[in-house]
Amino acid sequence: MAWHLYYAVNVLDMRNPPLNLFQAVVKGEVFVGPSFRLAGEGGMAMLDSEELADQVKQALTPDLQRRHGKQTILNVVRWETTARVADKIKAHSENARAKLAQRAAKAT
Repeated sequence: MAWHLYYAVNVLDMRNPPLNLFQAVVKGEVFVGPSFRLAGEGGMAMLDSEELADQVKQALTPDLQRRHGKQTILNVVRWETTARVADKIKAHSENARAKLAQRAAKAT
């Protein structure tokens, strides 16, 4: 069985979390989702490279700190999984790149 690495962005130490994520916050299982919204572990964005995950982290940190407090920390975490989710990793990564490009275009 082939294994694939992927990366995700974990969100820690949030204040005023969304109510639907309260239990995930308590467990430390809040992640950035494919649409750059907060999600539980099952809804996390699976990114194909550490560099892409770091770009997402850098782009979203100011927004999340403004919304949930300066103490909010984003971490890049590494995961391994079976090859069955390779298409999901590719789709999430393409979506993240497109969203980062949109944000960069708005900033100029």
